[in-house]
Amino acid sequence: MAGIVNLVGSDTIVINNHVIVDIPDADIGVLTFPNEVWAAKKGKNGNTIFAYNVEGELVDFVLRVLRGSDDDKFLNSLQVADRQNPALSLLVAGSLTQQEGDGNGNATNINYALLAGKISKGIEGKTNVSGDTEQAVATYHFKFAEVQRQIV
Repeated sequence: MAGIVNLVGSDTIVINNHVIVDIPDADIGVLTFPNEVWAAKKGKNGNTIFAYNVEGELVDFVLRVLRGSDDDKFLNSLQVADRQNPALSLLVAGSLTQQEGDGNGNATNINYALLAGKISKGIEGKTNVSGDTEQAVATYHFKFAEVQRQIV
């Protein structure tokens, strides 16, 4: 009897209703939680205090697209708009959906709804004469206030 099979590869990334299609190699989108949701301290007599850390809800999302592509132009326009008038700038929303199959024609979608975000870093540049393909990639760093994960 075979174990569990998980077929992956049909992922979709959307930022402000724009489907990201101009993707490079390797990691395209990486979602991480930089902070713990619960802090804990152990005290005398083995007593433990758990405290909810609201910063644990913050999400970092790194998105890589082909430099100079339509997706790069779209994402860059979001960052330019933020800098023109920060107080009037709009929050970014998005999603990362991963479809996973079982090998029997059935699929499960895992969706991360990314809410209330901003591009949190500048877009770095690189030039290289030794064949480094990263010089053709624009990396966008987002910070989102909340993520909602659903499995359907």
